[in-house]
This record gives sequence, C-alpha cells and structure tokens, in this order.
Amino acid sequence: MISSTSQLITLDQFLAHYPWSAVPTFSQFSQKALDYLWSFDLDVSVEALWPILSNTSLLNKYMGIPKMNFVEKEGRLYGKSQNAGLVLEWEEVPWEWEYAKELRSARIYHRGFISYVRARYVLEALDTQKTRLSIYFGWVPKGRMGRLLLPFAMKKLQASYQKMLAMVVQNIQQNTLVQDTPDLKISEEIQAKLNVLEKELSTLELSAELIHKIFQWIPKASENELYRIRIRVLAQQWGCSEEELLLLFLHATQKGLFLLTWDILCPHCRGSRRKVYNLGDLPRSEHCEPCQITFEANQLSSLEITFRLHPSIREVEPTFYCSGEPSKKTHIKIQRHLEPQQSLLLETRIPVGWYQMRILGSKEAHSLSISSPNNHSQEIHWSAPALPNSFTTTPNPRLHLHNKSDQPHTFILEDVSPDQSALRPSDLFNFQEFRDLFSEEAISSGLELDIGAQSILFTDIVGSTQFYEKEGNAKAFAEVRKHFVKIYEEVKAHKGAIVKTIGDAAMATFRDSISALSCAIRLQQYFRSDNPETQLRIRITVNVGPCLAVKLNSNIDYFGSSINLTAKLQGIAGAGEIVFTEAIYKLQTCDSLLNQFHLKATKRPFTMTWAKKTIEVYSILVSS
Repeated sequence: MISSTSQLITLDQFLAHYPWSAVPTFSQFSQKALDYLWSFDLDVSVEALWPILSNTSLLNKYMGIPKMNFVEKEGRLYGKSQNAGLVLEWEEVPWEWEYAKELRSARIYHRGFISYVRARYVLEALDTQKTRLSIYFGWVPKGRMGRLLLPFAMKKLQASYQKMLAMVVQNIQQNTLVQDTPDLKISEEIQAKLNVLEKELSTLELSAELIHKIFQWIPKASENELYRIRIRVLAQQWGCSEEELLLLFLHATQKGLFLLTWDILCPHCRGSRRKVYNLGDLPRSEHCEPCQITFEANQLSSLEITFRLHPSIREVEPTFYCSGEPSKKTHIKIQRHLEPQQSLLLETRIPVGWYQMRILGSKEAHSLSISSPNNHSQEIHWSAPALPNSFTTTPNPRLHLHNKSDQPHTFILEDVSPDQSALRPSDLFNFQEFRDLFSEEAISSGLELDIGAQSILFTDIVGSTQFYEKEGNAKAFAEVRKHFVKIYEEVKAHKGAIVKTIGDAAMATFRDSISALSCAIRLQQYFRSDNPETQLRIRITVNVGPCLAVKLNSNIDYFGSSINLTAKLQGIAGAGEIVFTEAIYKLQTCDSLLNQFHLKATKRPFTMTWAKKTIEVYSILVSS
C-alpha cells in the first residue's frame, strides 16, 4: 500500500537541512527558487525499495517523462530533451548518494525555461517493512514563463509519482520485476526475418523451448535490453540453464541474430567504456573520463562478454529517461562531494561485506571490512586527500568525512565483491562450443589477458614412441587420433574445453577442479589395459591456479606458472595414474568424489627444480 502522509518534516525544516547556501553556483537564487516537498509511506523495506528507486531512468519512463539524450564530453555529461515542443539542454551535475538513505542530483540548464534544478530522494525506515520516502525538487526558473509553467508541471508530476510508487510497492510485495517496456513496435519485415532465423535455429540440437522463448522475447524487449544482453542475468530471470542459454546465443550469433561484444569496463565505476566486436581488437589500456583514470584493459575484471541484437535485424541504441547514475554503479554505496574545508557526518546503512574507500580520480584505495556486531569501533574518520587506514567495523558505521584540502573532493565507499552477473573471458575460453564455433577469435599479438584461477588438466600417451614403432605410422596415427576424439568428448561432457594438443598430449581447462578431476578419472577408466577399444595408456595431471590467456598460432592459449607446474607433474605420473596438487586435494568435495570411485590418494613429494623447492602432491592409480 501507499499513502500520502502528514510530513514529519516541513518544507522549511527540509530547506534548513539542505540549504541553498550549500550550492556554490546557485546560492544567490535561493529567493527565486520554487521548492516542492512530498512524502509517501510505503509498505516495503528500504533495502527492497532502494535498487528500484535508484533506477530513475526506468521509473521516469513509467511516469511518461520524455526520452533524454546524453553526450559525454571531457568527463562531463550533457543532456537534451524535448517536451511539448520545448527544448531543454543542460549539464548533469555528478550524482551523490548513500545506500538506502538518500539520492541527490542537480542540473545546470543552458537552454529552456529553467536555470537550475536540484532533486532529493530521502528514505527513512519507519520499521522493517515500512519506509517513508520524501521527494524534493528545487527549481530556479528562467523568466516569467518558467514560473507559470512549473506549478502545473509539478502537480502532474506528483500524481505520476503516486501512481508509479503504487506499482513499485505492488511489484516488490508480489516479488515480480519492474520491467522495461518496448520502445518500438516490430514491423512485418523484421518479424519475417525473425521467423526465418527461428526456423534455422530449430534445425540444430538446441533447446526448442529456449528458442521459442527468445523469439517471443525480442519483440517485447526494450532497446536497453537488446543493446546489452547479459546471459547470466537473463538466465536467472527466465529460470533456465545458463549453459543452454549461452550455447543458443552463440549459435544465434553465428546465424546473424546477435553480435558478441567484448565490453571494456572501468575498474572504478564498472561502466562500459568501449565495445569491441573482435577479440583481436582489444586495446592494452582504456581511459575513463568521469573517474579520471587510465586503466589496463587486460585485467580480470576489465572485460565482460555481452550480446546485442544484430543491426541487420534492427538498430538498437540505449535509451535514457534520466542519467540514473546510482543504478549503473550499484557497487558504490556512498558517493559524496565535499567542498574545500567542508565536513559531513553520515549515519550509514552499510551491511556486512568487504569494501574499499577511495577519492575520485585516485587509484589508491584502502579496505574496509564490515563484520557482524563485535567490539570494533563504529566510527570512521576520513580526511581527504588522505585515506583512513584499512580496518574492521560493525554494520551501519558512522562516517565522518572531512575535506581538509583547498580542492573539492568526492568521497567513495564501494563494495569490492566481484560482479557475479558478469560473463568473463574465461567463461567463454573454457566453453568448448565457443572454441568450436568461434575458432577464428584470437587475442591480439603481445597482449596477455588475466583470466584468474583456472582448473587445468594435461594428458599424455605413455610409451608412444614404442607404439609407433610396433604398429607403424599409419595405424598408430589413426589410434592416436581416435584417442584425441575420446578426450574431446569426455572434456566436453565435464563442461571443459580443449585448449590445445601438442604431439600426443592434450591440455584442457574446466570451470572447477572437481569437474577436471572427475574427467581425469573417467578418462583413465577408459584407457585401461583391458579395454578392447583402445591400445593406448595415458598419464594425467591436474592443477588449479592463476593463468594468462595469450595468442599462440592464431589460437587462444593459456600461460603461467600454474600451467608450467601441471606440465612438469607429468614427469612423475605413470600409466593409469592421476597426479594432482594439494589445492585440489583440500577441496571439501574431493573426498566424496574419490569415495564414489573407490579410490585412495597417496601423498608424495615433488621437487620444483626451477623454483628450488619441494611441494606435496597427490596421486591415484585408477587402472593398472
């Protein structure tokens, strides 16, 4: 439910708390401003309301506010819109916000009947399932026309907020998404193209249900949804297999329905700074004007794989009804701008988690751990341009911000947890169907991509030289080729991918180490001495560790000390044996997997001669 309520704070009290004197450029207009304050009591928690309320672009669209066009110039955002024949142009002042507490935005107008506007959303938790939302607008009109138009426009806007918030509350209570709506209707020509592509995809061994769902979804999706399609988000919304959906999108891309894009993300704002349509076109570095940093584009979190509708089907571009900065930076919990010598006390609503504190424009950051209640201090004192020392505190700490410099600074506190919704390069590189369908994709020469920890498997034929001498080249080659087919099938069945083959050896990677070890066991069960289908015996080694993706012979290869160790372990592995590292042995699910196959691991030392140290590894004999 939603209702207008008597305000616990009057407009005068609100203006005393948020004075126009705090707006350096427009403080002189405070006497000319038209101020409006509305309050609504909403039967939802502040935590449930925040992610929807902060998506101001989507909510403005529901309220019928005209579409806006934004252009970024030298780190500043400029907007333009047209309403009832009136053109407005403005500069967007960087947003400020506190998670589940407050949003604040402002615009400096260069064209239209407005000089300046500032807006505030203030949330107050009345109880665990009730929130008071106060919405404030302060307008500085330009001339008589602005003063005449604004009262009528604000009356209409208040009614729109009432209607929109009722919808939001209903959606939250019913646990349904507040979804974007189509921007354009599908023409008969486009629909005909879609029908042809649907028939083509239906001839492949893909999920018929998902194929139908995609072609039902495209005409109903908005421009924003079709411009940047995130597989993991879509799979979660649809309640379907991420793997099946990715496979379908890869095939649909080959058919010309979608484009596969490599989005270069700023490590600070996590915004997409550039879209690259070929892996080989990835740059070494990129610049983010709003964050005032240049960053390496080959880092673990610098790339995200997305899809977009192919322009031959329909041109789609992102549409905006507000810049909506907080909804694009959900990891940033607090962003506040302080003028020189200004101080501010924030009563935060920051939950348990790992965070970092930084100043806009600086790459330096210090960590903040917020844990369950204990004896740690809840007071954080942060004086710019320095950073407070890394430390631990309890939820909802009091944050004292002080700008003791002679320059303005923006204070940022952000969640450093990885974005679990992002599809990373390794997710594709370890997906066999991607390597099969997009074999022409290659990293640019000399560029190394950090792909994080990977689970690696090496196989090698035992006694291959004697086998060639005994059987002859033609027969031996045919047997070895058949052995690679079996390895390919088993690796693919365990959600892995073949990276390369070298002579009689194969290298594969997997999403997780248990899948790699399970695949190794299945392979050794097949290549046993009493199997009439094969004469070959193999050795296998398995490891997990950080890797780099590089270009080798026009293919995507992996490189690093973890790869080197996995290969070197082959020297102590025998026929029918699997040797793996301690990191895998210590996994909780390793014991249950070994018990499932009635296998027992034996500890043994391995000397890393190149590093001059000895480590403990484990071996299992699957077949004698």
